[in-house]
Amino acid sequence: MRACKTKNIYRYYVLLLFVWICIYCTLIPAHAIVAPEIPDISSEMKGAAEGFYEIISNTDGTRVYFDADFKGFISNTGLIVPVSRNTDPYTTITLEKEGYQTFRSPLHSYPEPGKTVTIHVPMTKEPAGGVGTVLIDGNPAGTIVIRDNAGMGTIPESGMIILANIPSGIHTFTFSYPGYANQTIEEYLNIGALLRLRIEMIPDDTGTISVSSQPQGAEVYLDDVYKGITPIVLPDIPAETYTILLRKDGYSDQVSTVSIEGGKEQAVAIPLSPLMVPSEEFSSRQKGSSPAEFRQFAGLPLTGIAAIGILILALGILGMYVIMKKK
Repeated sequence: MRACKTKNIYRYYVLLLFVWICIYCTLIPAHAIVAPEIPDISSEMKGAAEGFYEIISNTDGTRVYFDADFKGFISNTGLIVPVSRNTDPYTTITLEKEGYQTFRSPLHSYPEPGKTVTIHVPMTKEPAGGVGTVLIDGNPAGTIVIRDNAGMGTIPESGMIILANIPSGIHTFTFSYPGYANQTIEEYLNIGALLRLRIEMIPDDTGTISVSSQPQGAEVYLDDVYKGITPIVLPDIPAETYTILLRKDGYSDQVSTVSIEGGKEQAVAIPLSPLMVPSEEFSSRQKGSSPAEFRQFAGLPLTGIAAIGILILALGILGMYVIMKKK
């Protein structure tokens, strides 16, 4: 009787829950629980304080500068440069390309936010066969001057050398002096222009170590720091004295000392000596009669071996007792 009553109460609660769910779904429409859409204002905000320059030129690869800031290269006869109204406005535009006359002009107008100002720049080729002059002021005297891999002499005691009738265009100048770090400068020389270069050579406090061995493939350690495998060249090593260790399987370690001077390369060649195994030691290893090797192979201390022996003896006595009992 009581079980039947409990079952009826359970059915009543289930029916009540179902009716409540139906009422809830009827009174609250589906769209009421959907989160409202947030309007996308990023497209409206983007570029709100930004304008654009469109640079159009007849030569792809031309470098574009706004004041001293590089903005990119002309590609497909054009380049888009965004500019912000929140920063100081640019004042000049410059276009450069080898073989063409440099274009430089003030920026007369600044683009409004979201607007574009177009600038047309026709680049003009420089006349063929133009030359210029390079004046080099540097020290110390005796510094070697190289232009485009061709020697141009050395800097005299006066500290000044003039290179006349140098073809216009881009040139690479390299300067070297023993004990000093090499310096390289790349500059563009315009037709009829005077290009001034100021060179101050800096003492080189690093050198180079070239390490080789016979046979090759030895590990190289410089003051106990691993550097690689022979043969190897170690550049930019501070000038001082070092210990070189060579290590190779089957060969004895070899140690050498080397002193490094700034701006110089020190070559180190070290022969390796193979290891010699004594015949008696080899024989004992083959027979396996070495006590130390036996203990290592056994892997147990003496007390462990004694305990195992006692256990075996006890098992033997127990077995004999069982056999005699059966008889």
